[in-house]
Amino acid sequence: EIIANKINYNEDKSLFSAYGNVVIKDLLNSIVIKSQNITFNIKNNTIVSEKKTTIDDNLGNYFSSKSLLYKINDKLIKIENANLIDFQNNKYQIEKAFIDLKLNRLIGKDISINFNNMVFQKKNEPRIKGNSIVYNKNTTVINKGIFTTCKKTDECPPWQFLAEEIKHDKVKKTINYNNAWLKIYDKPVFYFPKFFHPD
Repeated sequence: EIIANKINYNEDKSLFSAYGNVVIKDLLNSIVIKSQNITFNIKNNTIVSEKKTTIDDNLGNYFSSKSLLYKINDKLIKIENANLIDFQNNKYQIEKAFIDLKLNRLIGKDISINFNNMVFQKKNEPRIKGNSIVYNKNTTVINKGIFTTCKKTDECPPWQFLAEEIKHDKVKKTINYNNAWLKIYDKPVFYFPKFFHPD
């Protein structure tokens, strides 16, 4: 279902172009896409937007992206320079990502997460940065990640965990590490093959 201020249809190219306050409701996959301009290619069954685009999914996640490519047959959405606010109000920044609607997961690269600071002291700013992410409703897995709760400054944080893999279990509310180092002021101090703590 497509709603817009203006819609043009090019019959030769099988293209719908929608302009102004565009709202696309994908009723099969329970997502809502909003943008100012979109192009819907009927032959390829793709939706493209080169403008800022937002997506609301059925898991309570909200995405905003610089651009969007939605391959409807593959149930795959490509987004770039994206922000995600998840159902727990954690905030993600992702350079490039794919949203897989079949498996209800996101796969991306160059990720930073600012956790909703509900349990830490107000001066803490819990966050993770990493090379890649696999995200779904129950877990978030970060490869080659760094975790700290220290307040953001221009200098290195007083402490941080570096790990080959960081897994946030949203059901158990724990953060698990594989092959982790505890660094104090940028100096490796302790090595942990396995480690976990509450989120």
